[in-house]
Amino acid sequence: MAAIIGRDVVLTWDGAAVAGGKTTGMTINNTAVDVTSNDSSGWRTLLAESGQQNVDITISGILVDDTLMSASISGDTTAATLFTFPKELSGNTVSGPVIGGTFKMVSFATGEETEAGVTFDASFQSSGEVTFTAGADA
Repeated sequence: MAAIIGRDVVLTWDGAAVAGGKTTGMTINNTAVDVTSNDSSGWRTLLAESGQQNVDITISGILVDDTLMSASISGDTTAATLFTFPKELSGNTVSGPVIGGTFKMVSFATGEETEAGVTFDASFQSSGEVTFTAGADA
C-alpha cells in the first residue's frame, strides 16, 4: 500500500470547507458492555453491541478564514461537520471516505509566525450518530 498524504484532509463546518489539515487524528470508540455473570465460567462476556459510540477528531493546519475562530469565541461550537479523507485511503480515484455528523468543537488554538501562515489546532467530539461514506470510483 502506498503512503497517503495528510494534506488532503478537508474540514467542512456548517456547509463550508474551512480548513485543510496538516495533521489529523481520529479516535473511534465503541465502548464494550460487560455482561459477565456466574454463568460465564470465570470468563468476561461482552455484548456484541456497543454501549456508547463516539468519534473524536483533532486537526492542525493553516487557517483560511476566521470561521473556526469566530465560532469558538461566540460559543456557537456545534455544527454539521464533514471530514473528507484522501481518496487514496480507500483506493478510489474520485473521492475519499467521509466521516460526517454533528460535532462540537471542544478546543481551538491559533498561532502565528512572522513569515508563515496562521496555524490552528482544533478538537471535535461527535454528538449523535456519525456516518461513514466510502470513497467513489470514476
